[in-house]
Amino acid sequence: TLGASLSRNAPALLRETGPGGRVPARAVVGELQLPRSRGEKLQHLEVLDKVPFDMVPAYHERLEHLLARPGARGGAIGKVLYRHRKSAATVLLDTMLKACVEKRFETSLWDTLVASLHDEASAMTAPEIGLALTCLQKSGHRCEVGLLVTLIHNLTARLGTAKISGPASASGDQ
Repeated sequence: TLGASLSRNAPALLRETGPGGRVPARAVVGELQLPRSRGEKLQHLEVLDKVPFDMVPAYHERLEHLLARPGARGGAIGKVLYRHRKSAATVLLDTMLKACVEKRFETSLWDTLVASLHDEASAMTAPEIGLALTCLQKSGHRCEVGLLVTLIHNLTARLGTAKISGPASASGDQ
């Protein structure tokens, strides 16, 4: 624990005290948290003000999925292409995430986003569909059931599930 770590290192901290008995910040930072690398700082800046905090792991999963696709380029050219070549589904998802961060839940905005989502649902990957469904849930927007069914069917098809078992098939009545 933090208290045990500080008490264990207390003699070292006492020796490193500065003027007025204060502990220099550098003496404690390495004990509490390792410094972040340049890549971690860039990843943080990439999602800051663009993705809700609770959806950051899913956003990173989406990025890994996009980079792992066949035909995806790695290295410096891959980063340039990722930044400057965006599909309509990516632009839509980025807009939905940004609206959630800014807490913009106006009906007219979400009606437009849902209409675009209906058009782009077939081109979206499983992580993108998951993020879109989470954005819809966060916004509280009531969209048609047909769109939700389409998104869930596309999601399960992308994940490799052949069939969704509903209440009728779960009880054995078909």
